[in-house]
Amino acid sequence: MNHFTYPNLQVSRAGKGFLVLAFLLCGLSTFAQVTTSTITGLVTDSNGEGLVGATVVATHVPSGTRYGTATNALGRYTLPAVRVGGPFSVSVLYTGFEEEMREGIYTSLGTAANVDFQMRESGTALGEVTITASRSDIFSSDRTGAASTFNKTQLTSLPAIGSRSINSITKYNPNGNGSSFGAQDSRLNNFTIDGSVFNNGFGLGSESQAGGRTGSTAISLDAIEELQVNVAPFDVRQTGFAGSGINAITRSGTNEFAGSAYATIRKNDTTGVFNRTEFKDLNNDGKNDKITIGEFNEKVYGLRFGGPIIKNKLFFFVSGEMVRRTEPATTWVANNSPLDKNGSNTTRVEYQDLLDLSDFLAAKYDYETGPSENYDNETTSDKFLARLDFNINDRNKLTLRYTHHNSEADQLISNSSSLGRGTRRTNANSMSYQNSGYIILDNTRSAVLELNSTLSDNLHNTFLVGYDKQNENRKYKGAFFPTVDILKDNSTYISFGFDPFTPDNQLNYGTFHATNNISLYRERHTFTLGANYEHYKSNNLFFPGNNGVYILI
Repeated sequence: MNHFTYPNLQVSRAGKGFLVLAFLLCGLSTFAQVTTSTITGLVTDSNGEGLVGATVVATHVPSGTRYGTATNALGRYTLPAVRVGGPFSVSVLYTGFEEEMREGIYTSLGTAANVDFQMRESGTALGEVTITASRSDIFSSDRTGAASTFNKTQLTSLPAIGSRSINSITKYNPNGNGSSFGAQDSRLNNFTIDGSVFNNGFGLGSESQAGGRTGSTAISLDAIEELQVNVAPFDVRQTGFAGSGINAITRSGTNEFAGSAYATIRKNDTTGVFNRTEFKDLNNDGKNDKITIGEFNEKVYGLRFGGPIIKNKLFFFVSGEMVRRTEPATTWVANNSPLDKNGSNTTRVEYQDLLDLSDFLAAKYDYETGPSENYDNETTSDKFLARLDFNINDRNKLTLRYTHHNSEADQLISNSSSLGRGTRRTNANSMSYQNSGYIILDNTRSAVLELNSTLSDNLHNTFLVGYDKQNENRKYKGAFFPTVDILKDNSTYISFGFDPFTPDNQLNYGTFHATNNISLYRERHTFTLGANYEHYKSNNLFFPGNNGVYILI
């Protein structure tokens, strides 16, 4: 399925040429493709005149990656597509002048670090010179609209609990709450990692990111080098959203072996969740028995490791994370249940009615309902990422990244009244059983390759190609059985059987995308021409009510 469809237009040959040029200048891009940074500056002599043809070389110190160019007629230079982060050392050579060097330069995603030089002639004696350099992403000449950038230090120091979602970081952008920006639905955001689409492509659920339907994420925060939230960019490469463009790049290896391992555990008594453990004489033996209504337990384990395969040339990085979460499916209990404490979470449904119905279905139809109270929902998430960076030479850099994510989460039976009476989920008036629910999947496979090539001192090309596959099928929790809503006082009292919208409910989709952008640097200006192709295909099987739906009055 091709996303690009255009109405029939009657235009002249000249008009057609103009349209083609207009589309190229607009980038034809449907999602953000910015995965690198830029170093720019001005090289002058002692009189402030620009030096033409000065050689500028930037070296990414941790990996030894080199980038080089020459200054133009105005003495300006641009080093595009450099690694994000740093530190960098930048040096300038020019015949008849002393070599100048700046160290400790750091770059940010999608913006430029401005590093200027004033050269001194050979043999000129100078007093003490103090050189300072810092990030310049806020006032960068390449900054294109309202954006927030979160570097590796901030990503590892800002509070992030639970699934360690990227929303835990993006909420610090002042234009939104972490998922919704500019008062837009979160599914109108566009989320990319290393230029590859990580959206909720089909649009079900309420989260925009892959993994959101199971309350997880497809990539660990520990694997991200830098994250940028664009709200109103005017860079033609960053389009395809109405809320925000959330753009992230992953970590890469360096010349030093480095890694980390971590584990976090949360339970009822460490999260501020009311501990519902109480004691009651259940057996009428004069002894109090321990009762726990619902359990909250979350465990997160992760590690990362990276380093050189060939020093200064080929690097690897791997990251893995596992999440196991248990939480109460419902804290409601039936009236006169052994767990009933005469509290605010007691329903009108009689405990004995639930038992009798469950026993009848097991004896008559061999159907197991599962418990109606005091049961938990489970969520699992396993993610893995691998990345290779290859410095082919000083003018060509190749990156390959693969992401693998499996997740699933227990869900309660649907409340919808489009089939049956609805309002089935346990509440003050009605109750249902555990096996009436289902399990939702949200699995992602993603691979992307990027080649950055410096064609000349003023011409640079970026080619990116990738494929993303997502699976949001459902799994059965109990046996296949009709959905039945039993009414009392004209409203749902007890529901049993299989969720009416889950049988044969399958969804998977894939996106192939390729982008090529070529940038021309002329004096004070940068011209970018590019094209993007995206092919999206989905398979959705939805057969509601094929298990039969009944209402008993």
